[in-house]
Amino acid sequence: MSDVPADRVIVGVIGKPFGTSGEVYVFADADLDEGFDPGTVLDAAQAPTAQLTVRHSRHQGDRLVVAFDGVGTRGDAESLRGALLHRGRDEVTLVEDALWVADLVGRRVVDVTGAPVGVVDSVKDGHAHDLLVVSLDRGGHASIPMVTELVEWSVDPLVLHPIPGLIDDQWL
Repeated sequence: MSDVPADRVIVGVIGKPFGTSGEVYVFADADLDEGFDPGTVLDAAQAPTAQLTVRHSRHQGDRLVVAFDGVGTRGDAESLRGALLHRGRDEVTLVEDALWVADLVGRRVVDVTGAPVGVVDSVKDGHAHDLLVVSLDRGGHASIPMVTELVEWSVDPLVLHPIPGLIDDQWL
Protein backbone atom coordinates (compact mmCIF):
# COMPACT_ATOMS: atom_id res chain seq x y z
CA MET A 1 0.00 0.00 0.00
CA SER A 2 3.03 2.23 -0.19
CA ASP A 3 1.75 3.59 -3.52
CA VAL A 4 -0.96 5.52 -1.65
CA PRO A 5 0.19 8.81 -0.10
CA ALA A 6 -0.26 9.16 3.66
CA ASP A 7 -2.83 11.95 3.27
CA ARG A 8 -5.09 9.69 1.20
CA VAL A 9 -7.70 7.15 2.31
CA ILE A 10 -8.17 3.80 0.57
CA VAL A 11 -11.91 3.57 -0.14
CA GLY A 12 -11.83 0.25 -1.96
CA VAL A 13 -9.89 -2.37 -3.86
CA ILE A 14 -10.80 -3.51 -7.35
CA GLY A 15 -11.48 -7.21 -7.61
CA LYS A 16 -12.11 -9.48 -10.56
CA PRO A 17 -14.15 -8.51 -13.62
CA PHE A 18 -17.90 -9.05 -13.63
CA GLY A 19 -19.21 -10.12 -17.02
CA THR A 20 -17.74 -8.97 -20.33
CA SER A 21 -18.63 -5.28 -20.47
CA GLY A 22 -15.85 -3.90 -18.24
CA GLU A 23 -17.59 -3.99 -14.87
CA VAL A 24 -15.58 -5.02 -11.81
CA TYR A 25 -16.24 -6.08 -8.27
CA VAL A 26 -15.07 -3.49 -5.76
CA PHE A 27 -14.34 -4.36 -2.15
CA ALA A 28 -15.33 -1.10 -0.48
CA ASP A 29 -14.27 -0.12 3.03
CA ALA A 30 -17.37 -0.68 5.16
CA ASP A 31 -16.37 2.11 7.57
CA LEU A 32 -16.63 4.73 4.85
CA ASP A 33 -19.81 6.27 3.54
CA GLU A 34 -18.46 6.03 0.00
CA GLY A 35 -21.34 5.58 -2.41
CA PHE A 36 -19.44 5.14 -5.69
CA ASP A 37 -21.99 7.46 -7.28
CA PRO A 38 -21.82 8.20 -11.03
CA GLY A 39 -19.29 10.93 -11.75
CA THR A 40 -17.20 10.24 -8.64
CA VAL A 41 -13.49 10.52 -9.51
CA LEU A 42 -11.18 8.15 -7.65
CA ASP A 43 -7.43 8.02 -7.72
CA ALA A 44 -6.15 4.54 -8.51
CA ALA A 45 -2.84 3.20 -7.29
CA GLN A 46 -1.32 0.29 -9.22
CA ALA A 47 -3.69 0.79 -12.14
CA PRO A 48 -2.96 1.57 -15.81
CA THR A 49 -4.62 4.96 -15.35
CA ALA A 50 -4.10 7.32 -12.41
CA GLN A 51 -7.78 8.25 -12.08
CA LEU A 52 -11.04 6.44 -12.66
CA THR A 53 -14.49 8.00 -12.98
CA VAL A 54 -17.49 5.96 -11.88
CA ARG A 55 -19.94 5.41 -14.75
CA HIS A 56 -22.41 3.45 -12.61
CA SER A 57 -22.50 1.11 -9.63
CA ARG A 58 -24.92 -1.43 -8.25
CA HIS A 59 -25.10 -4.29 -5.82
CA GLN A 60 -25.05 -7.85 -7.10
CA GLY A 61 -26.24 -9.75 -4.03
CA ASP A 62 -24.02 -8.46 -1.24
CA ARG A 63 -21.19 -7.40 -3.54
CA LEU A 64 -20.56 -4.04 -5.20
CA VAL A 65 -20.21 -3.95 -8.99
CA VAL A 66 -18.77 -0.78 -10.54
CA ALA A 67 -18.30 0.39 -14.12
CA PHE A 68 -15.73 3.07 -14.85
CA ASP A 69 -15.56 5.43 -17.83
CA GLY A 70 -13.21 4.09 -20.51
CA VAL A 71 -13.30 0.52 -19.20
CA GLY A 72 -15.44 -1.34 -21.71
CA THR A 73 -14.12 -4.88 -22.00
CA ARG A 74 -13.31 -7.77 -19.71
CA GLY A 75 -9.62 -7.28 -20.58
CA ASP A 76 -9.79 -3.61 -19.56
CA ALA A 77 -11.44 -4.66 -16.30
CA GLU A 78 -8.83 -7.36 -15.67
CA SER A 79 -6.06 -4.77 -16.00
CA LEU A 80 -7.54 -2.95 -12.99
CA ARG A 81 -7.58 -5.97 -10.67
CA GLY A 82 -5.89 -5.20 -7.36
CA ALA A 83 -5.86 -1.42 -7.86
CA LEU A 84 -6.32 0.58 -4.68
CA LEU A 85 -8.97 3.29 -4.99
CA HIS A 86 -8.27 6.31 -2.84
CA ARG A 87 -9.40 9.86 -2.09
CA GLY A 88 -8.32 12.70 0.15
CA ARG A 89 -9.35 12.27 3.79
CA ASP A 90 -11.35 15.52 3.59
CA GLU A 91 -13.36 14.05 0.69
CA VAL A 92 -14.46 10.96 2.62
CA THR A 93 -17.15 10.59 5.26
CA LEU A 94 -17.03 7.92 7.95
CA VAL A 95 -20.13 5.93 8.80
CA GLU A 96 -21.55 6.45 12.28
CA ASP A 97 -19.35 5.01 15.07
CA ALA A 98 -16.30 4.66 12.79
CA LEU A 99 -12.94 6.25 13.60
CA TRP A 100 -9.78 7.22 11.76
CA VAL A 101 -6.95 4.92 12.86
CA ALA A 102 -4.52 7.85 12.69
CA ASP A 103 -6.60 9.59 15.36
CA LEU A 104 -6.12 6.66 17.75
CA VAL A 105 -2.45 5.82 17.31
CA GLY A 106 -0.30 7.47 19.99
CA ARG A 107 -3.18 8.13 22.37
CA ARG A 108 -2.84 7.23 26.05
CA VAL A 109 -5.02 4.51 27.56
CA VAL A 110 -6.12 4.46 31.21
CA ASP A 111 -8.41 2.12 33.12
CA VAL A 112 -11.70 3.19 34.70
CA THR A 113 -9.89 4.30 37.87
CA GLY A 114 -7.59 6.57 35.85
CA ALA A 115 -4.55 4.31 36.30
CA PRO A 116 -2.27 4.35 33.24
CA VAL A 117 -2.41 1.29 31.00
CA GLY A 118 -0.32 2.23 27.96
CA VAL A 119 -0.28 3.83 24.52
CA VAL A 120 -2.08 2.80 21.32
CA ASP A 121 0.48 1.36 18.89
CA SER A 122 -1.85 0.42 16.05
CA VAL A 123 -5.24 -0.91 15.08
CA LYS A 124 -5.51 -4.23 13.29
CA ASP A 125 -8.38 -6.07 11.69
CA GLY A 126 -9.91 -8.80 13.80
CA HIS A 127 -12.39 -11.49 12.87
CA ALA A 128 -15.34 -9.89 14.67
CA HIS A 129 -13.98 -6.48 15.68
CA ASP A 130 -10.97 -4.29 15.04
CA LEU A 131 -8.29 -4.75 17.68
CA LEU A 132 -6.60 -1.89 19.50
CA VAL A 133 -2.94 -2.85 19.94
CA VAL A 134 -1.69 -1.21 23.13
CA SER A 135 1.92 -1.01 24.23
CA LEU A 136 1.53 -1.59 27.95
CA ASP A 137 3.38 0.64 30.40
CA ARG A 138 4.48 -2.48 32.33
CA GLY A 139 5.92 -4.01 29.16
CA GLY A 140 4.47 -6.10 26.38
CA HIS A 141 1.42 -5.54 24.24
CA ALA A 142 -2.28 -6.27 24.50
CA SER A 143 -4.81 -6.61 21.68
CA ILE A 144 -8.11 -5.23 22.87
CA PRO A 145 -11.34 -5.69 20.90
CA MET A 146 -12.75 -2.28 19.96
CA VAL A 147 -16.20 -2.67 21.43
CA THR A 148 -17.96 0.02 23.44
CA GLU A 149 -18.27 -2.29 26.45
CA LEU A 150 -14.44 -2.40 26.72
CA VAL A 151 -13.14 0.90 25.33
CA GLU A 152 -14.38 4.49 25.46
CA TRP A 153 -12.66 6.09 22.47
CA SER A 154 -14.59 9.36 22.37
CA VAL A 155 -12.59 10.67 25.35
CA ASP A 156 -8.91 11.49 25.76
CA PRO A 157 -7.22 9.50 27.10
CA LEU A 158 -9.09 6.39 26.00
CA VAL A 159 -10.72 4.59 28.91
CA LEU A 160 -10.42 0.82 29.18
CA HIS A 161 -13.07 -1.20 31.02
CA PRO A 162 -11.00 -4.36 31.47
CA ILE A 163 -12.52 -7.76 32.04
CA PRO A 164 -10.55 -10.56 33.70
CA GLY A 165 -7.91 -11.95 31.34
CA LEU A 166 -8.01 -9.03 28.88
CA ILE A 167 -4.55 -7.68 29.65
CA ASP A 168 -3.18 -10.44 31.89
CA ASP A 169 0.24 -11.87 31.04
CA GLN A 170 -1.31 -14.85 29.27
CA TRP A 171 -2.57 -12.51 26.51
CA LEU A 172 0.64 -10.55 26.00
